[in-house]
Amino acid sequence: MSLSASLNVALSGISTSSDQLAVVSRNVARANEEGATRKTANVSTNEGGASRVTSIVRLANPQLLAAVLKSNSDAGTQQVIANALNQFDLTVNDPSLQGSPSSLIGKLNAALQVYAASPQDVTAANAAVAAAKNLAQGLNTASLSVQQQRSEADHAIGASVNNINSLLAQFQTLNDEIVRGNGSGQDVTDSLDQRDLIVQKLSKEIGIRTVTEGNKSMQIYTDQGVTLFNGVPREVTFNATAFLGPNTMGNAVYADGIPIVGGSGTMISTSGQIAGYAAIRDSLGVTYQNQLDEVARGLVEAFAETDPSGGALPPALGLFSWDGAPAMPTTGAVNKGLASSIIVNAAVDPSRGGNASLLRDGGINGTNYVYNTNNSSAYSDRIQKIIDNVSQSRSFDNAAGIANTGSISDFAGASAGWLQAQRKSASESSSYNNILQQRATDALSKETGVNIDEEMTRMLQFERAYQASARLMTTIDQMFQTLLDTYK
Repeated sequence: MSLSASLNVALSGISTSSDQLAVVSRNVARANEEGATRKTANVSTNEGGASRVTSIVRLANPQLLAAVLKSNSDAGTQQVIANALNQFDLTVNDPSLQGSPSSLIGKLNAALQVYAASPQDVTAANAAVAAAKNLAQGLNTASLSVQQQRSEADHAIGASVNNINSLLAQFQTLNDEIVRGNGSGQDVTDSLDQRDLIVQKLSKEIGIRTVTEGNKSMQIYTDQGVTLFNGVPREVTFNATAFLGPNTMGNAVYADGIPIVGGSGTMISTSGQIAGYAAIRDSLGVTYQNQLDEVARGLVEAFAETDPSGGALPPALGLFSWDGAPAMPTTGAVNKGLASSIIVNAAVDPSRGGNASLLRDGGINGTNYVYNTNNSSAYSDRIQKIIDNVSQSRSFDNAAGIANTGSISDFAGASAGWLQAQRKSASESSSYNNILQQRATDALSKETGVNIDEEMTRMLQFERAYQASARLMTTIDQMFQTLLDTYK
């Protein structure tokens, strides 16, 4: 090999080592940056022995990335559901707070038992009415809490949609940059890292899958196959509702006119935070509201006044009334919003000018419904009948999602059990999916992330290579100088 060729090899070695050191330095600098992957320099050698860096590549593992995307989506769904059910439990159905429907029904039954034992006692009558008011208010509060959680979920869906559109816009900018850079041979590895990070953030909002083309352009679809990005982002739209009442259903989320969250259809996404919010708004919240409404219906029916003569007079509202008064609720079916409007009848409520003794005597709906026709202060048959009505087995609508026969107390207890079971299941699923998410993320990081120790080892290797090339240049320089001195 000639001295000129050797010099060319030494110069290329210095240049290559410098480029490799630059890549390692960039890895170290970005070691703690979210989404950063390890970069390596591809080196080629020509026939004369000279080397050069031909490209910069990053470590990537599409299979592990797909696992991270799925685990992100699943963990997001269960975390949202678990959080909302915890709110249900804390505010409306914690027996230790003595404010659950089941507990309040028990208190009302105890007050009625005392009143039946002393029907002449006005204080006992007032206490029974007060217990009924507490029960009605408890159902009102529980219903309001459910609707607030549903409304919050609806608003969260809107926020999630805004974030999805923002992420897709950022994704387009990076995707276009990657396609252009790849076509012109530029280093696009940092842009690829940023694009993958956006995809991971997107997967927390909604379940997705990705497809990468030969020019490094990526397409994004929902977990059910609806296109979110294919060259350009698809518009994701949603109309939020100011407040969701018991009779209000939220709107669906659309991508290019196709429903992807909420509503019905074969393309509805099943994972991601947005799917969790939809489950609370459209399913779990609705089911629990149905249970509260059925408890309220059972109470209205149990305390209703019927024809004491056994004649043809229709049942009429008794101790409990509602916003559909004076009509009775529809028998055997969920009356949407009944739990939010149930109140103690003004005719029996002393605080509103009523007479608590009507609970004993009847006549809330006029003389045709009077039971105690002799106006006896010791009359307790009507009170005992009410107690029997409360504890008798009745049918409840299947839409409540629990056993459809039993007493009102049994049904309220079953509702509490249903909520606890849902909460436990969601909490366990959330914990399990969080573990999977962490393991998938750790595995991807271990496979593609930067290890400082390894990078420092590589840096020492490239520094030695640089030094070796520098020494070679010094030797060649000395040889050239010796050659020149010979011909002086």
